[in-house]
Amino acid sequence: MRNRKVALWMVFGLLLVFSGCQTAKLSPEIAIVSIKTPIERSNQSILEFATVRIVNPSNESYRAYLRWTELDTQGNTVWDGFAEWEFYLYPGYDREFSLNGVFPPEEYRPGMYTLVLRLVSAGSDGTIGTPDDVTLSEDRADFELR
Repeated sequence: MRNRKVALWMVFGLLLVFSGCQTAKLSPEIAIVSIKTPIERSNQSILEFATVRIVNPSNESYRAYLRWTELDTQGNTVWDGFAEWEFYLYPGYDREFSLNGVFPPEEYRPGMYTLVLRLVSAGSDGTIGTPDDVTLSEDRADFELR
């Protein structure tokens, strides 16, 4: 009888351990797959400046926006804004696409910069671009302007 109780407790313990491994919450992810560097400063659009992949491995759907931020070497924000389109991230969503960029010489100095891309959803106020926005995922990549 005692061996049976010990065996049951061991099985119960193993179930707790393995069920804990499966409770990790998955959420949407953004990744900068590639980025052109170095590039020339120009008023012309740099086609396919960065290639981005967005995936949603979770079982939940999300409405998200792409927030694009550029930082200089001191970490100062040079540019910050939202892409015009909304992403509906259904379960299993997986999309890779390219982004274009414009780096006018009168606004950008030669040097290193960091591109920060965030998947953002509206917070409790339901409005994007406010302090209560929720960042679902973020990725960064460095690039050089000449």
